Order: sequence, then structure tokens, then C-alpha cells
Amino acid sequence: MHNNEKNTYPRMTLRPCFRYIILTHLFFVPLILVLAGMDNPSSTNRILGFHTIAFMCGVGAIVSILSLLMTSYTITSEQIIIKKGLMARTTHYIELYRVVDYEQQQNLLQLLFGIKTVFVLSRDRTNGCLKMVGIDASKDIVGEIRRRVEYNQKRKGIYEINS
Repeated sequence: MHNNEKNTYPRMTLRPCFRYIILTHLFFVPLILVLAGMDNPSSTNRILGFHTIAFMCGVGAIVSILSLLMTSYTITSEQIIIKKGLMARTTHYIELYRVVDYEQQQNLLQLLFGIKTVFVLSRDRTNGCLKMVGIDASKDIVGEIRRRVEYNQKRKGIYEINS
């Protein structure tokens, strides 16, 4: 971007909603409680096995939740920046001029929780289909990306030819 050019679209950073984390990890809590509460005095090995499984499920849930909390999608005027990772951080960039299509999905539970999944299809080699999970349904992400893509196309003189 040139110095004299005004950035008409500020950065927008999105993260999976806490409602998504509750929805996708809610099943871990009863499972952990059931497994941890299974204490049959007749079999010590069985008790240790259940406690081990409960512990492993708890650790898995915590790691998965932390990983979701460390995920962010930043939409700038020229690219989408995806940051993921808990122990090792990965940053991936999708140039907006590569974006070719968008899709939003909501199943019944997502409708009830007010969240959605947004798919961004691009000609990017390493991330041809970006899946943005747990996005607040009230945000018009597809419209926002579309406006930025069109802005970039007009600015660079790229126009879609309708047949």
C-alpha cells in the first residue's frame, strides 16, 4: 500500500466464541465426571484405569480448549492472517486476491448458540479451504471479506468478466 493511500478497511480480528468452546467441549465434562466417579472397591486396577482415562480426557479437553483460545483470524485490507498453535505458533497468510468463494454453515446447535462456521475458498496452495469455526453469527464475515476483495480488485484494476 502506498503512503498516500488511505486504508479504508481496518483490521478485523476474530476468535472462536466461548459459546463454541462450550458447545464442542461440553461432552467432556460429564465423561470425565462419570469416569472419575467410578469407584468399585472390589477392583483397584479398574479404579486406577478409570481415573487414568478421566485424567487423559481432562488433559485432552484442556489442550483442545487452549488451542482454540490461541486461534485467531485477522482480516486486513489485503489478506487473511490465520494464527494457530499452543506449543508452536503457526501463522498463515491468504492474499485476498486469491479468494474465490465463501460459505457459511450453521447446524441446529450452532443456531441455538448464535455461532457459525465460515469457509473461505481460495487458490492458495497450502490453505485452499479455510475453515473459521465458532464465529459469532451476528458478524457479517462473508460480506466483510467480499467488500475487501472487491476493493482490492478495483484498486489493482482486476475486474470479473461476466459471460
